[in-house]
Amino acid sequence: MITQCSQNISYLSSIDFLENGCHIGSILMLTLSSYSLYLIVKKSPVNMKGSVPYMINLHIFTMVCDFTWSVLVLPMFFMPSIAAHASGVIVWFTQNPVVVVWLAFASLGGMAAAIISLFEHRHRVIVTESRFVLKNQTFRRGLLSFMYFGHVNFGIPEIITAPENQEEAKRLLFQKNPCLPPIFMDPLTHVIQLDASLFNPHMYLTCLYLAVVFSFFCSHIMWSLLPRNNPSMSASTRKMMRKFFICICIQVAIPTFVIYLPNLYWNISITFDFYFQEFNNISIVLFTLHGTSSSIATIFIYAPYRNFTKDLILSGRQSSFDLCFVRFQQLIIGVFRLKKVVREPIVVSVSDQNIAVTCHTLLFFKIFFFTFNLMNSQTTNCPSSYLASVEFLESGCHIGSVFMITLSSYSLFLIVKKSPIAMKSSVPYMINLHVLTMICDLTWAVVLLPMFFMPVIGAHASGILVWFTVNPTILIWLAFASLGGICAGIVSLFENRHQIIVTNSWFVMKRKWTRRIFWTIFYTVTINFGLPEVLTIPADQESLKVEVFEKYPCIPLLFLDNTNALIQKDASLFNPHMYLTCLVLGSQVLFYCSHITWSLLPRNNPSMSSGTRKMLTSFFISMCIQVAIPVVVIHIPNIYWNVSITFDLYSQGFSSNFRFEELNNISIVLFTLHGTSSSIATMFLYEPYRKYTKSLILYSLLRFPEPSAIPTVVSISGSNLRRTII
Repeated sequence: MITQCSQNISYLSSIDFLENGCHIGSILMLTLSSYSLYLIVKKSPVNMKGSVPYMINLHIFTMVCDFTWSVLVLPMFFMPSIAAHASGVIVWFTQNPVVVVWLAFASLGGMAAAIISLFEHRHRVIVTESRFVLKNQTFRRGLLSFMYFGHVNFGIPEIITAPENQEEAKRLLFQKNPCLPPIFMDPLTHVIQLDASLFNPHMYLTCLYLAVVFSFFCSHIMWSLLPRNNPSMSASTRKMMRKFFICICIQVAIPTFVIYLPNLYWNISITFDFYFQEFNNISIVLFTLHGTSSSIATIFIYAPYRNFTKDLILSGRQSSFDLCFVRFQQLIIGVFRLKKVVREPIVVSVSDQNIAVTCHTLLFFKIFFFTFNLMNSQTTNCPSSYLASVEFLESGCHIGSVFMITLSSYSLFLIVKKSPIAMKSSVPYMINLHVLTMICDLTWAVVLLPMFFMPVIGAHASGILVWFTVNPTILIWLAFASLGGICAGIVSLFENRHQIIVTNSWFVMKRKWTRRIFWTIFYTVTINFGLPEVLTIPADQESLKVEVFEKYPCIPLLFLDNTNALIQKDASLFNPHMYLTCLVLGSQVLFYCSHITWSLLPRNNPSMSSGTRKMLTSFFISMCIQVAIPVVVIHIPNIYWNVSITFDLYSQGFSSNFRFEELNNISIVLFTLHGTSSSIATMFLYEPYRKYTKSLILYSLLRFPEPSAIPTVVSISGSNLRRTII
């Protein structure tokens, strides 16, 4: 047996390889698919707008299918035995094989239906005169709905004909193939079919149907794009449509080929009764890469997406000539809008040198007259104060950072060195949260030091990072990333306590690698949660600043500096994104807290001793207070920023001598004190840290005399013995 089955005991044949490969692939898929989805939504040119909804639909179905197979279900196949073992997150909620098998088939069917709807749309746009074009919208919607329903449920024949006696079916298949791994007998393994008498014909028929539909649409579209078959179409339109159609075909063909290779192996394995578990696992990992391949194809096949990605990676900005030309247009508009300073017609040569000279000349005049007008208006109508200056902001943040570094370093020492044995399991997560809090505080107070201009969603950076770069993408991402890191640290701390206290629940991640993969994805998402704002920074910064100054003439002149960037033109994306982020993170923390509280009640966990329950309850309360104090410190500035954006407070001062820029600066200083407040809370909430700090201050630093130990005499009843306890 060892010799015969030796090929199926390697790492490639294990479930660990399958899970690691699929989870790593899912990280790549989520990253690339999210970016390509952004490209489709935001960077599609006007001539693609008609197909954008169908491309989005296909892209989302592809992501759902990939995520279903690599994370939710994560099936381990045993071809030629038509059975699978589910090890995805869906088994935390249900182990019903009908649900698991249907979900795997439904995700595939949905993707196929989305491909058909995309080709049907292009067929309807290009082939205008044909009996095969669905012109009646009601009939078309009904037919597409019926098609989606049929495709999503195309696995019903396998579900309703699965063997009822699973244990007997597993035994028969194991006798037929004794090299199947032991996990085959696990309750999570489900035998879909005992043989291929139904499975193979059903799969062949499904593939044939899809091939016929795609071939019909493609051939009819190609036929209609020929000049002699559609002479009324102009040559440029025909060229554009042909190019776009070829791109769609390639975009669909690449992931289809990635899916086809594993299916080819499964078919060969079933037909020729060939078993090799390593190939089964590799085929599943390859299958789950179809979403990644589809995203890569989308990014590089379409010229608008490819050019944007190239600019983003290589330089992130336009070429010097294009940038100068755009700025030249902006400056002319700005100069004419600023009280008509330039009244004579401007003649501009098209040569690069003359354009460059004109740009710099106009830029000089614009800044000169603009600054003069602003200084004149702000001197008379906008009284300034020290609290509204960047000097107050820098001084306040730097002083706060000194306190933060001192207290945070000491509290970090307490966590590492003075934690009792009962706290050891939580110490790594407390250290993680503490370090992330220090990084966030240091980022906002020293590295970036942003000066906000709420309700204008923009900021001026005056931290040390501007010595090295003034790229707004890096500056804004870093601010969001430090905040996201703290959020991830808080959630991971509560999840650790949840895992320790709530021992028997579907919501507890028990597999070590599952937790590692989950937290890798979670930290990646939270650290990059500011990407929607980063990727949608307005490109036309100059003209937008002019508009902002016209609306808010009391904004400081520092707003003109090149280290200032408008993050968003308005709050249409910013506010919903922030609300959704707070809702998701708040829901997670609230779930963990409520579930932990419920599990600490005596009637819900009677096996826990009262001493253990009391200790866990005390530590959990201390942890909640430790997190709540800095969260409140962060929350107060965020409330003001939200109120300022919502009610447009900058231009609505309550008195003529009050500037809301003062509140903007004070809110930033208060925000950067969350690290200090967290350190103080840590020192005084936990009894071991509190006692050590008290002893250090009173007896080591202030040299107060330590109280002497008082001997206590305890009588032992029933004997003449006496003992002294010190």
